[in-house]
Amino acid sequence: MKFAFFALALALPLPGFAQSQQRTTTLAALRDRNRVLLVFEGGDAQMGQRQREPVMQHAAEFRERDLVLVGLHGNQDTVPAAKLSARDDAAARARFQIEPGTFVVMLLGKDGGEKLRSHAPIAWETLKQTIDAMPMRRSEARGGASR
Repeated sequence: MKFAFFALALALPLPGFAQSQQRTTTLAALRDRNRVLLVFEGGDAQMGQRQREPVMQHAAEFRERDLVLVGLHGNQDTVPAAKLSARDDAAARARFQIEPGTFVVMLLGKDGGEKLRSHAPIAWETLKQTIDAMPMRRSEARGGASR
């Protein structure tokens, strides 16, 4: 009995630990399920922080729109977040023609296509308006299937 309890305790995540760990994923794994806010920090942590702030301030709306934050380093425990492996990061940079050392924020639709690109942080209102204008999002908002 003691062993079973101990094994169960090891299997349960520590409070806050599992949420704060970004899972590693691929853009292909997110396709058709999530919209992606893809951030290439390019070594500019200040720009990354300026992008992180509006996302965290609108976490509920972020989740409501099936968004996943990919690429910002650090603790993202209030919004769904993931990171790319070094190989997948290089593939994404090649696909979207992102030069190393360049700060770029991209919004990808559920179809995996680029919907918005910026070399500066994108305001939440701009993200929201862009997403809410998408035909699939309008269908979701009317009660259509989201996944």
